[in-house]
Amino acid sequence: MKQSHGILLLVSCAVIWGLAFIAQSVSSGHVGAWTFNTIRFFLGFLTLLPLCAKHLKDKRSWFGGALCGIVLCLASYVQQKGIETTIPGKAGFITSLYIIIVPFLSIALHQHVTVKNWLCALLALAGMYLLCGFQPGGFTSGEMLILLSAFFYAVHIMVIDHFKDVDGITLSTIQFLVASLIGFCFVPMEKPQWTEIRQITIPLVYAGVMSCAVAYTLQIIGQKYVQPSKAVLPLSLESVFSTLFGFLILGQKLSPLEFLGCLVVFSAVLFSQTSTQRNT
Repeated sequence: MKQSHGILLLVSCAVIWGLAFIAQSVSSGHVGAWTFNTIRFFLGFLTLLPLCAKHLKDKRSWFGGALCGIVLCLASYVQQKGIETTIPGKAGFITSLYIIIVPFLSIALHQHVTVKNWLCALLALAGMYLLCGFQPGGFTSGEMLILLSAFFYAVHIMVIDHFKDVDGITLSTIQFLVASLIGFCFVPMEKPQWTEIRQITIPLVYAGVMSCAVAYTLQIIGQKYVQPSKAVLPLSLESVFSTLFGFLILGQKLSPLEFLGCLVVFSAVLFSQTSTQRNT
């Protein structure tokens, strides 16, 4: 598989995660962050389990999957808690900072990062600024939590890259099992009601099957062929697609600056892809 195919898989992740924004928005008013994430991670685990049973004896898969699961669990919970007290514009902009964090982590691990990688990352970040309508101001505790989640998501990308030699479906399956087991320990604190959970059955199923089982597995497989510093760009399209789906499904209007932001982020991804094709 070529790098261009890997990037296509990562763009598919962004589309699925963008639509998952709708599911998360609907669910947030019914259950807490631990409850929502635990259920969707467990659904992701059950969906993938039949596909990887023969690979579950691989110790490296368990080690890598456990690390991925811990980081993913932390990133998802911290982000959700931060969003509860942060306006969506700032939340989207701060989360997108993993575009910059990943190249820094790559350098720390002695991985090569080109000038074009940095330029594309900065261009995408500028597009996020326009898309999310960020307004300058002091950081609240919620915004600091979201910034922390951006760091965890960047670490998650780097951990996946480190275990790219492991079967992708097996790694994904184990990470969901570990993430759901961690979350299960904290669910009783939120005292979820079955009546509330039943009301969001469809969003939960989408978040568990599509957003977790399908999208995160595509991410793991796609990253086998794409360096982390390049992978963040197609993955960053999640914010663009979430904005577009919010407009199409929820009727949220887009300002001219938001449309411009979408175009800028798309341009950054396309610019990065042209260099990838020449090096293939």
